[in-house]
Amino acid sequence: MTYITLPAFYCPFPSQLSPLVEEVHQHTLAWASSYNLLQKEAALRRFNGARYAWLAARTYPQAGFAELALTNDFFSWLFLLDDQFDDGLLGRQPERMQEVIQGLLAILGVVSGEPLQGPLARALYELWDRMLPLTTPRWRTRFIRHLLAYFDSYGWETRNRASGTIPDVEVYIEVRQDAGAMRLALDYMDLTEHIDLPVEIYQSSLVQVLLRLTNNIVCWSNDIFSLEKELARGDLNNLVLAIQQERGSSLPEAIARVNELVTREVLLFQEISQLALVGVSDYRPDLQKYLAGMQAWIRGNLDWSLESQRYSHVEHAAPGVTPSYLENILSISPE
Repeated sequence: MTYITLPAFYCPFPSQLSPLVEEVHQHTLAWASSYNLLQKEAALRRFNGARYAWLAARTYPQAGFAELALTNDFFSWLFLLDDQFDDGLLGRQPERMQEVIQGLLAILGVVSGEPLQGPLARALYELWDRMLPLTTPRWRTRFIRHLLAYFDSYGWETRNRASGTIPDVEVYIEVRQDAGAMRLALDYMDLTEHIDLPVEIYQSSLVQVLLRLTNNIVCWSNDIFSLEKELARGDLNNLVLAIQQERGSSLPEAIARVNELVTREVLLFQEISQLALVGVSDYRPDLQKYLAGMQAWIRGNLDWSLESQRYSHVEHAAPGVTPSYLENILSISPE
């Protein structure tokens, strides 16, 4: 077992927490249980220890209850899906993984074919129904595009696990933009804050750079927090490992390098944020909310990662052995 010493992270943004956090946690716990996403005692302990509602409450601190509850439900659903691939047998079976993804996309009408069955699928039907009245057609088109890219990254990660491949740094950084689900998380700022930025502002070079920087900061920090768990599970999809391989460095040196890169991105985010507000007087309040949302994600992810047990409590099981907390929530049974 490899034990990781966390570095000192640079983050100049204030901590925030919605006062709705406990109510949202109880809501999502009841919601997930009602769809049989949480059945075993080990799964319940892991869910409570992960404190997903605290992530939502820190990253969308101004959201109303309905929006925050939906957000936490969706990302809890996504975490549970991730566990099926990251910690389960499917994460090393590319063909079977693709069957699951195609079945999920069929539920959303994105592809033709037989929709997936089972608890995870039924919960997705309900989540999508709740999203529809809170979003615009343009937002949904963008969200589906990001979801497709996210699911595509599952295939890439699964092939790496199956072959025991540590990815190239440059390739990893590019794929991580999709693999971390941060595009989806940043899309949710529109939903929670009721923002509808004009296309020309959202697609502007400065806003797109800020979204990419936020994505990098959150995902690269996560690679440090999740490293101990991933090493224990034999998962090689991690920037620290990619840099260690490229440089031939020690693990502590690679962690320090990733933290340096995170700090560089935060400093660049601060600089570009000021430039992005110049010349957008008509939409300045909405853009300020967008920038505040990105800052909340940078800080909130850091605070949550330090308080959550998702990465700090590692179940010692050999790669390929199903951990005790993993539920059978897919219609495809493990071999």
